[in-house]
Amino acid sequence: MQRYNFIRKISDLFQAKIVAVGDDWQTIYSFSGSDIDLFTKFYELMGYAEVITINQTYRNSQELIDLASEFISRNSYQ
Repeated sequence: MQRYNFIRKISDLFQAKIVAVGDDWQTIYSFSGSDIDLFTKFYELMGYAEVITINQTYRNSQELIDLASEFISRNSYQ
C-alpha cells in the first residue's frame, strides 16, 4: 500500500488521474506489496474508474490459461 499512498498523494497534489494496468490475478506479487484490493476496489479507492477488458492473450498457451483460470477462480475474492 506504500506505493498506492505515494501515487495517490502525487495524484491529489497535481489533480492527475491514475491509469492502472493489471488484474487481480497478479496478487501473486503480494510479497512485494501487491494488494488485491487495489484492483477489486479501485473505484472505491480512487473515486473514478473505467474498466477496459482485454480478453485475449498471446503470452501463454490456451491450455495453461484454462488451467490457471480454473485454479484462480476457486478464490472467492476473484
